[in-house]
Amino acid sequence: MSNCNRSKAVNRIAMLCNLPPMQSSEFELKSYAEDVFNIEVMRKYLAKKTAEELLETIQNRSRLNPELASEVAHAMKTWAMER
Repeated sequence: MSNCNRSKAVNRIAMLCNLPPMQSSEFELKSYAEDVFNIEVMRKYLAKKTAEELLETIQNRSRLNPELASEVAHAMKTWAMER
């Protein structure tokens, strides 16, 4: 859904609730997805073996090993707190 369509949808809902219309704003692409725990971040915050196992788990859509989940959670928390 484009930003324009999203604004129109929100404004329609606002009209039903008797709220003032929302102003549409420009979307800044430079900041898009800057707060994502992506592959590059995984490789930085996880041990090499853990990162490889996690990527394999994601690619194969298999169950996440509980030990791996704990390491990933810790890495994500560390990364998020640094942000």
